[in-house]
Amino acid sequence: MKKPYVFIAIVTAIAICFAAMPFFFAGDTLPLFSVGNKDVIEHKVVIEMFDSTNKSLLKEAYELIPDKYISRSKPKWLLLKLSLPPGRTEEYTTKVTLEDNFTNQFQMDLGLWNSFDIILYNYSSEYPIVIRQITL
Repeated sequence: MKKPYVFIAIVTAIAICFAAMPFFFAGDTLPLFSVGNKDVIEHKVVIEMFDSTNKSLLKEAYELIPDKYISRSKPKWLLLKLSLPPGRTEEYTTKVTLEDNFTNQFQMDLGLWNSFDIILYNYSSEYPIVIRQITL
């Protein structure tokens, strides 16, 4: 009578270890995005994120003072969605609007260990908004 319960417990423990193993090797997940202002004046930026069906997931506005960096962690539901199976990625697009004048967007396969990195007025770029992918 106890053998089925023992078997289920062993299978459950193995599944939990298999799902948690990437966290042991790679550490904590990267944030959903980070944004930094490299300019000498304050800027208002609006960040929007869309899934592969163009459904809006996020729209947030920030006012960044010079040399200010912020990041937003991935929501719990997204962490769970990207955790199983391990290594899963999904296509997401981020759209960044600066001062209601300049817009840039970037599309990538988002996973647990990659993130959108947004830089305003990077000295090495001719564009006011640079979006790139950061991966562990």
